[in-house]
Amino acid sequence: MSLMVLVVIIYLLIFKRRSFHLGSYRRLSFEIKQNGDADIRLKENDMKKVIRTLVAVLAMALSFSGKVFALDGSWRGELTLGQIKLPLVFHFSEMPDGKTLCTLDSPSQGAKDIPAEVVFCISDSIALTINAIGASYTGRVADDVIVGVFRQQGYEFPLCLSPDIPIEERRPQTPKPPFPYQAIDTAFTTYDGTVMGATLTIPLNAISKKIPAVVMISGSGPQNRDEELFEHKPFAVIADYLARHGIASLRYDDRGTGKSTGNHKTATTYTFKDDALSGIKFFA
Repeated sequence: MSLMVLVVIIYLLIFKRRSFHLGSYRRLSFEIKQNGDADIRLKENDMKKVIRTLVAVLAMALSFSGKVFALDGSWRGELTLGQIKLPLVFHFSEMPDGKTLCTLDSPSQGAKDIPAEVVFCISDSIALTINAIGASYTGRVADDVIVGVFRQQGYEFPLCLSPDIPIEERRPQTPKPPFPYQAIDTAFTTYDGTVMGATLTIPLNAISKKIPAVVMISGSGPQNRDEELFEHKPFAVIADYLARHGIASLRYDDRGTGKSTGNHKTATTYTFKDDALSGIKFFA
């Protein structure tokens, strides 16, 4: 921007005669001699035309060369690691001063909001460093795709990014309100005093009669009440189906996950059994 201002000032000085006039160019603008015998003589009008052209070319060059470019929104791609596909999502946002910020998500690894430094972001290319994981990304921007390379620990992986599709479109099976049943955020206490965050789903006809109910228990590893994995929420989908068919359900966060207290690493199979029994007793 400062260079552009400089161009304007030069233009005003020359053509508006703010600091000096063109009197010295009345009859002869300038003389260039090359090899001792070549003369080039320009009149004042020709001189003005040349300078105007130079100013215009310089202004255009400054406008388009290395122009700062702000990416916005989420961009998704997949790293191919042998037979494994690892999705990565870069979230870009623009600050009021034009600076671009970025964070990285690795949904399949449960990693979110990893800070990424935008080294540069111009109209046709971008470079990022993700110091927290010792990685970097460089790419060329073209239309609705960024074609680039992801580097980590000496390895390079091709990574193409495209605008992320809203999760509602990628996971259409995930239940969305309004629901034809009650979904209540609740909690219950286990035998050892651990508080388990949970969701109780009750069909609308539950008040008028006794209804069947189930307690959902996750598999191995700490998981939240929806048993969320790769942005899929199978327990939420099952609870939705059951409620629509007259069956209540209780699903809860594993110890040390979500809103549940406790430590999943120190728990045993008997501990998990007691957690499930406590959930069953919650219905009593």
